[in-house]
Amino acid sequence: MCARAYRPRGATVHTRDGFFGRLESETAADTSENPLVAAILSPFQSTDINVDIAAGYVKDAKAGYLVRSWIHIDPEDVKIAETEDGNRIALEAIILTSDVSGIIEDSRQIEFSLSRTNVDWVRKHGLRFSMLLPVKKPGAYYVRISVQDKESGKVGSAYQFLEIPDVGKKGLALSNIFMITSADDLEWMRSDVTEDISGGVFFAMAQAEEIRSPALRSYKPGDMLLTLATLYNADAKAIARSEIETQTILYKDGMEIHRGNPVTIAPNEVDDSDNSVSILRKFTLGSDMSPGDYALQLVVIDKKNSNKKEGVAVQALGFTVIE
Repeated sequence: MCARAYRPRGATVHTRDGFFGRLESETAADTSENPLVAAILSPFQSTDINVDIAAGYVKDAKAGYLVRSWIHIDPEDVKIAETEDGNRIALEAIILTSDVSGIIEDSRQIEFSLSRTNVDWVRKHGLRFSMLLPVKKPGAYYVRISVQDKESGKVGSAYQFLEIPDVGKKGLALSNIFMITSADDLEWMRSDVTEDISGGVFFAMAQAEEIRSPALRSYKPGDMLLTLATLYNADAKAIARSEIETQTILYKDGMEIHRGNPVTIAPNEVDDSDNSVSILRKFTLGSDMSPGDYALQLVVIDKKNSNKKEGVAVQALGFTVIE
């Protein structure tokens, strides 16, 4: 499902997995020597760098559960160094999952640098990238990230709660809903993992037309949204009989304001390798949409399955409309 990381020219990535663990008996003094570790384990967010995150899970047939996190860093907080080869941004990041007790389950540390950087684009839109974290088992987690600017030493952190269902159980299941920002991004999301994912970092290209970072979760009236989710455990016979439908519902402040027409899943949409179905949807926000908080809900129903736990799958994506 999620795979080959796109790295532009001039990007260098160094990564190591499982680099640290934390026992319940550890004290703050044990982690304070590393500012990244101290920031990520602190109950308070570090704000020297303004970091935003939007995380979601997918289940890959080969790699298992993967958490993909879009990261956005405020351009004012990134130091762009001048070098003989041009401009350079150097960052170090830690991403991990922890349970509600704070015990770390999965972790990854990545160092990367971007040379010959499009300075004007970064200063206008910020620095954005995506990190891929393999997760050993389903469960309820906090996805936590801390980022350090290697040039200035500043550190920022962010987190998001994420629940990963057990896709191995019987019944329909949905991945999280992902905002797609480009054709490269779409290809990356829909590919199988065919390479070593240890370098799982995706950098957004500097585009002529601005596409809002998914990590910010904010859009303007009239913006076009392209979303992707993956359906698991769909019964091939039910699909052949046109019995599985998808529907999108839009809420504002908890009140339903729009319900799309049901769309039947066609047999040619099924991935034969794992019986998954990619659900790609395009929306244009109304030009008269008022500012505020919205939620886009995706519902999948097997109409012939009377067991609601097995025959219904639901995911939602929250976002904000700004002026």
